Amino acid sequence: MSPRDPPVVSVALHRFTIADYHRLAPVLAGRRTELVDGLLIDMAAIGSRHLAVVTRLQSQLDRFNREERLLIQQPVQIPDFDEPQPDLAILAAPLGLRLPQPADVQLLVEVADSSYGHDHDTKLRRYRAAGIARVWIVDIRDGRRPRLEAWTPNGMEGAVHGGRVDVGDGTSVDLDRVFLGLERLASDPEP
Repeated sequence: MSPRDPPVVSVALHRFTIADYHRLAPVLAGRRTELVDGLLIDMAAIGSRHLAVVTRLQSQLDRFNREERLLIQQPVQIPDFDEPQPDLAILAAPLGLRLPQPADVQLLVEVADSSYGHDHDTKLRRYRAAGIARVWIVDIRDGRRPRLEAWTPNGMEGAVHGGRVDVGDGTSVDLDRVFLGLERLASDPEP
């Protein structure tokens, strides 16, 4: 090493467990965070496009809400190092008073604008490793051409830009209604 070379510094990350994350709750109060792979992640602000898509999906999935099986931006615990907050989760059955685990989730939905890279490259990998069978990433980065990516344990099932998509239990979502007018709305602010 020459005198001009910067010193090599070894960096160790501390991975938080779910229990650690819950103990940090008072310190994190008022911040939108989630725990992903043991790291605290500041969640992106929600923009108009993101809000419209989540609201429209929630409306079309109201049947699951009435059955107490629809969660909106609520945590899913993936032991021992993950407590992400997906945009929507459809549960196989009502939970009562506990947080959902991967086996409880029938379909998990991430609406991705500025968060697409993180949702696709990191969170999707964690969801699939935990055994969550069906994950949708609703890619709204291009408001003129939004798309839904459907993921299963075998990989990406396909990407669609419109039409009806089966949710399960005899319910489908009309993507044409979900995506209507998105090109006129602002995208998420950059984190």
